[in-house]
Amino acid sequence: MIPATAGEILTENRLRAFVRCSEFYHLGGNLEESSLQEVVRSVYENTLASIIRRPDLDPLHVMNKAAYRLIKATGMQDTHMQSQVTEFHRHTLLIANEIFTTLPLAHYTPVFGPFTYITRVSKTPIELRISGLLRSKKNKALHVVSFSPYREQHSVNNDPITQLKLTTLKHAVPPHNNRKADCRMHSFGTYNTGTLFYRFTDTSHRNPEILKQITTMVRIMEQGFRYPITPCPHNCKFKEICQIGEKK
Repeated sequence: MIPATAGEILTENRLRAFVRCSEFYHLGGNLEESSLQEVVRSVYENTLASIIRRPDLDPLHVMNKAAYRLIKATGMQDTHMQSQVTEFHRHTLLIANEIFTTLPLAHYTPVFGPFTYITRVSKTPIELRISGLLRSKKNKALHVVSFSPYREQHSVNNDPITQLKLTTLKHAVPPHNNRKADCRMHSFGTYNTGTLFYRFTDTSHRNPEILKQITTMVRIMEQGFRYPITPCPHNCKFKEICQIGEKK
């Protein structure tokens, strides 16, 4: 039987959409980043890539140019007042700089990023995105920078995307007898209030049971099954056309 996911490379947001609700996924739902988080992530990634190419660059200068270019690409100038655009630009820089304050270049060496790679679960390829790889100057441990739509530590640890990244990236680190964790992940995002959130996890939080659940979930996706949530707790854009409880 040809899987229902045949011909599709699942993105992080599409897999999270299925976790949220199978109907939401089948109707084309996608867990999108907020506009602020998308720009902040892009500014961080652009700055990190520039510093890897030219370590002598001033990060603040690079961030400023990247933020201006990315905000311009959104067309925000055409739909907002100039004062609003200026404030958004300033706020973006503050949040992006806070990430570099959390993971200072004085303590971490940028190694690579941003990049995407493919891992396969059952018969389905899944594309995972890494915003940056850093190497600790103190103990040479690998540090992964990623962005997440979740806010609580429990949600970040049990996010299927987090579990897949920790599992696949641990193989990129040579074994080290004195190191408790091979791979350490720093997850960032933005609250609805426009402030930065930060969560930390590492390979010691890999959960074999969640990995088994991910495989089961992907197989359900491949079979095209739907498991509507009733009563529906979500308020999504498909509310009016979603046939909750209807037998498919």
